[in-house]
Amino acid sequence: MKIKSNPYLTSLTIVFGLLFFNIFFENKILFYITIVISGLSIFWLKFSILIERCWFKVAYLLSQIIPNILLTLIFFLLLTPLSILSKIFGSKTNFKSINNNNSVFKLIDKSFNKKSFERTW
Repeated sequence: MKIKSNPYLTSLTIVFGLLFFNIFFENKILFYITIVISGLSIFWLKFSILIERCWFKVAYLLSQIIPNILLTLIFFLLLTPLSILSKIFGSKTNFKSINNNNSVFKLIDKSFNKKSFERTW
């Protein structure tokens, strides 16, 4: 699948983000970097394409890292406390985690007829 790209739009987005950060940090170096990126992106298409490739590589790298961190946090902050509370308050389930038998089969004394084999699912 080919990604539709617009290098100018990507550069504009990055410049907007840098200007937004500049409002909070009030850093002159960040402001000058923003001006240089916007100026070079306007007048030099290859620079815009280079910026876009770097931006997509950073996005790919983050897409490999962030979901793992989020799933780990969800597991340890949400599911683990729920399971501990379930163990503490003794929820009633049919699950048996300890098997003292030699087999997992259960013996059932039941007679089967022809109708019990119809529509088994």
